Amino acid sequence: MDPEVPGSSPGGGTISSLSWRPINAHARFAARAADALGLSFRCLDEDGYLFAVAESPGGERIFGTGSASPYFLNSAAAMSLARDKGFAAEAFGASGVPHVPGRLFFANDRHAVFRKPGREPADALEAALEFVYPVFCKPVSGSKGDFAEPIADAAGFADYLSRVGARHDAILVQPLIRGVEHRVIVLQGVALCSYEKTPLTVTGDGRAVLAELVAAARRRIGPTTAALAPPSLAEAVDEAGRIWSAREAPPQGVRLMVFGPQNRSAGGDAKEVLTPPPEALARLGVQAARALGLSFAGVDVFDISACGDASALMVIEANASPALQTLEAHARLDLIDRIWTANLKAGLGC
Repeated sequence: MDPEVPGSSPGGGTISSLSWRPINAHARFAARAADALGLSFRCLDEDGYLFAVAESPGGERIFGTGSASPYFLNSAAAMSLARDKGFAAEAFGASGVPHVPGRLFFANDRHAVFRKPGREPADALEAALEFVYPVFCKPVSGSKGDFAEPIADAAGFADYLSRVGARHDAILVQPLIRGVEHRVIVLQGVALCSYEKTPLTVTGDGRAVLAELVAAARRRIGPTTAALAPPSLAEAVDEAGRIWSAREAPPQGVRLMVFGPQNRSAGGDAKEVLTPPPEALARLGVQAARALGLSFAGVDVFDISACGDASALMVIEANASPALQTLEAHARLDLIDRIWTANLKAGLGC
């Protein structure tokens, strides 16, 4: 590696885990935990997407992120099950976990020869004529809010299918749920913490239409928003409950919450991190993680109760490789340290 790149050292040798700040969040957290445990840490690429931790010479274990998962806490079987939202939903149903229902359709015919007929793109377009709109669509293998979009009508669904099919093979079509979204972090059978997610928020200036406000907000966030729904399709709700369309210009100072993914990569945020989580959220989070065989998970849950008392909960999905930046943003490094200490011990067998 080039020794001038942060996280590298001449000859690629071991470096102090806290003497640099790798770009990848997982690497930052791993370096911090390794330092506390007295383990050696070294980066194997320029951005921290591949790194190694060792307890002793010759005992090094490599951790990958990005397209890989850095969590040795989870088995490959459990992670692959969680990554397929269609399979995960079936597993939730088989285990009695209340979850958002949906129908699976294929977005292209690349592998049609390997499956039974009835769920191909043409079938999806025909079924779309009978959907109860609005619906919510997302790829079964998506992440970071990638192509997770509310759809208003059959024409909008046809447009969505034409866009998503170039990037993903299959989608879920679900009812559009207007609930409060929570994330529950589960570690080794215990609900460690939870927080309420909040969506991207924009403020009217009396001139720009909603689509322009959303586009400007996404430019500030950066390239992670590239696969989100076009701003021209945006809808938002103000504090009085009025729904605004993409071509309407909210008055000066009116604050709007944009419908869609609430991930940090999509501009979302979170309220206070609760430790431990409320009992009902904790119980459902653990149940969902167990259904997929996950030792570590970020379980997303809707609270659809009328008064927000967690009396009506349903699982959205379970993330087997949560990035933990929300905990970092809320200064809960104690929780990150606990997770990564457990993960390094699982990876090194110590």
